[in-house]
Amino acid sequence: LDQMADEVKIVVIGDSNVGKSSLIARYASNVFSDKVLSVVPQSLCLCEDHQICLVDTSAENNQQLEHELHSAKVICIVYPYGNPESFPRLSSYWLPKLRSLNIHVPIVLVMNKLDLCPDPSEMDIDFIKKVSPIMTEFKDVKTHIACSAKDDTNVKEAFHFATKAVLYPIDPLLDPVTRGLQEGFKVALKRIFRLCDKNGDGSLSHEELSNFHIKCFGSPISSLEYNHFRTTIEQNLDASAVVENGISFAGFAYFHLLFILKGHHENCWRVLRHYGYSNNLRLRPDFLVPHAAEQYKKKDVYPELTKEGLDFFREMFDKADRDKDGQVTGEELGELFATATVNEQAWSSHDFLPFSFAPDSPLPRLSRDAFLNQWRLTTAVDFIKTIKFFRLLGYEEDPVEAIRFVKKTDGLGARSVLHCILLGSESSGKSSIVTGLLGLPFSPVHSPTKVTRSAINLIPQTRKFLIMTEFGWEEGVPTEVVGEGGGGGTGSLRSEERRQLEFLSKTKERLSRADAFCITVDPTRPSSLSYALSLRSQLSSLARSVPVLLVETKKDHPDKQVLDNKLVKTNISVATPELTPSSPLFTKILYTALHPPRTKLYATIVIGMTFAAGLGVCFWNRDFLTSPQNFVSFSKLFFDILNQAKSFLKLTLNATTERVSELMDNNKVANN
Repeated sequence: LDQMADEVKIVVIGDSNVGKSSLIARYASNVFSDKVLSVVPQSLCLCEDHQICLVDTSAENNQQLEHELHSAKVICIVYPYGNPESFPRLSSYWLPKLRSLNIHVPIVLVMNKLDLCPDPSEMDIDFIKKVSPIMTEFKDVKTHIACSAKDDTNVKEAFHFATKAVLYPIDPLLDPVTRGLQEGFKVALKRIFRLCDKNGDGSLSHEELSNFHIKCFGSPISSLEYNHFRTTIEQNLDASAVVENGISFAGFAYFHLLFILKGHHENCWRVLRHYGYSNNLRLRPDFLVPHAAEQYKKKDVYPELTKEGLDFFREMFDKADRDKDGQVTGEELGELFATATVNEQAWSSHDFLPFSFAPDSPLPRLSRDAFLNQWRLTTAVDFIKTIKFFRLLGYEEDPVEAIRFVKKTDGLGARSVLHCILLGSESSGKSSIVTGLLGLPFSPVHSPTKVTRSAINLIPQTRKFLIMTEFGWEEGVPTEVVGEGGGGGTGSLRSEERRQLEFLSKTKERLSRADAFCITVDPTRPSSLSYALSLRSQLSSLARSVPVLLVETKKDHPDKQVLDNKLVKTNISVATPELTPSSPLFTKILYTALHPPRTKLYATIVIGMTFAAGLGVCFWNRDFLTSPQNFVSFSKLFFDILNQAKSFLKLTLNATTERVSELMDNNKVANN
């Protein structure tokens, strides 16, 4: 039920002495009196899943009348039977008045005092002839009903129709001209049909249709009912609507058209709301992203798919893989994502790298592992998108429960997906490293990466997945604000490199969530090393706790020259054409992320402080040392403290030496 429809405010209007107050009193209190107040107080009535607010009005108090009308969700215009002057005023006064006030809510015409009619059954045909022109001219008029407050005829039905017009509007469902389904409703039904078609054969079997009925209405469809429905479709639609395996979409749509034509369009809304649709036939934001997911957006957590989440995406892959060859084409993926809304895409062209497809296929194909890895990547960088697609693809459980949120305090060992950001000078081999992570052939043709993109793969012999993100040089920094120079030898940097430095300074929070940085150095270009050192210096201030690796690429290149000067020591050298997921580079990145160089230093500090605290306790309680046994224990403790202090000083000295060496490297290269 839409939040906007939790309370239905019904404003009852009409000429004086037509029985407005009597109708409200009968419905709210089940009483009738010839002497009733001219305007009864506002009445609240509780129904199953909503509240009805009945508001009486007076035709004489125009200001109050207009105030109530502007807050109404549905309006009942009452006129009496047997009054020749009252009925014409519907089209000459009341309906034009509402139009002039720019009020467009559902309207129900209510004829009261039916008890004065000698034979109500003879009135039906004439009744319809009189009302039809009004409903044609004034589209907000949804229905007309005759009732009697005195003998309680159709009073409940009158307000039921009014409530129904708000909670279950018919306009989004039925085209009043063609008497067929509205296009927006067809689109929603098509999505629901695809979700119910579990085996993807384009039809709903008895079992699939019965499961649909259980979800929406709480009861299965018997074989007798199913066969009767098939017969009804065959008699009223084209023969193609009924197929051997079940019912096609045309038959499924006709199933809902029958609901509407028989006056039970609330059943259509029960279906729509079960599948997350609001009154405007759009998926509700709180359906796509439950409120429970919002709390994690601001928390320092790392989202990963649970076993249940991965199992669901495996099922989706198997459903899309119609020829069961273990790979899906772009066309098959399009079929899978057909249940997504128009403005929702699983992966944009740069999120989903084209070379994630198997290159040896005549047509681009995606393996199951690559499909699952892409969802691991999507979850890690944008878990809200994953939650939306759980809903869009038909995940029936709570989508938040399909994602586990690992706290930063749990440590890297508790995570299965780690993230490395790849930086470096232009044409220094960044894209080749990403290609190597995916195990795809090396391309000697350089193509600048303009938009940030990521790739993911399992690193063999580890149980960890590694994400490599390459920053795009066009993001974040317009050309006109990038100046020349900048110190540290960056005056001769290319546009990509200058923009990258500027971009880093604007993404501190994003950088701090990385597990490692990888800076590539091109040994054939002296400026590449200078730029790498500038990057390393900037990263040390932006994300101090994240380890940085300098990677010499193109070590097989005959023209390499810079690093032969021995001015700087890199962490690892690689030949980019030979990279595969099992290459030492990726294992080194994972190991560095899991065991940062300064982790032991911090642990030693903690241990040292603990022993120092123990020593302080001993001196504070001096009686402790009078016992020989306690003195021996204290001596052992003292020497343990000395050993810890020795380790502490050694690590501190190493860390200081490393930092001094880093600064000297910067100065040497700048001077060189």
